[in-house]
This record gives sequence, C-alpha cells and structure tokens, in this order.
Amino acid sequence: MPRGPAELPLSTLRQQALFAKQGAADVRAARIAGRLFLAFHERLALAAAPLLFALLGLAAARFRTGAGVKTVGAPLACAAYVYTLFWVGHVEASALADERAAFALAWLPNVSIILTTLTLLAIHRRPQPPPECA
Repeated sequence: MPRGPAELPLSTLRQQALFAKQGAADVRAARIAGRLFLAFHERLALAAAPLLFALLGLAAARFRTGAGVKTVGAPLACAAYVYTLFWVGHVEASALADERAAFALAWLPNVSIILTTLTLLAIHRRPQPPPECA
C-alpha cells in the first residue's frame, strides 16, 4: 500500500510534487502536484505556528486591559487561524501546481497572525498618570 502525503518525509513529499508537476499538462497530474505542494508547505507553516502564537501572546500581554478582552481575543485569534487553515484545504488543487501559489496559500494563516502581532506592537499604550499621593 503506497503512503499518503501525510506519511511521507518532507524531502520525498517535495520530490513527488516536482515529479507530478512535470506532467502538469494533464489536469489530474496538476491536481496531484498542487495537493503535494500544499501538503509540503502546510507542514512547514504549521511547524512555525506555535512560535507565532507565542509572539502574539507576548504582544497582547503588553497591554493593561481587562482579562475579558484577552479571554475573548485569544480564542478569536485561534478560531480565525483554524478557519483559514480549513479554507486553504478546500482550494482547487490544480491551481496550486505552481509551487509559489501553494507556498503563499499555506503561509496565509501565519501571515495573518504576524500582521495581528505587528498591529498590537504598533499600538502604543497611553501613558498612565502617576498615582496621586493622598
């Protein structure tokens, strides 16, 4: 029984995608190449996701907001990430026979987390007035 894309090592997965791309004039071969390229780049993107979520958490921790804002914001960021991952999985595979398209699509959820983190870091805290002595 042949292995599926989830069971292949990264190097083999990319080699098979490149081999399938050679026959990309055929629609079936283009779909196979697209799925393999997407699986390859999704693995790399998912490996980077914990670091990006940690950076997002550190950026959110800078703010002196109530626990409710952070309690709602963290699950929303995770839900948006997961929703984007599921959306990426439903794209027509033959459009991803070009590796650059598969790369861009697989890394899209991570780019959204990076942009959210940079937005949080760009927002400056309003300076708190010093406490008044009674």
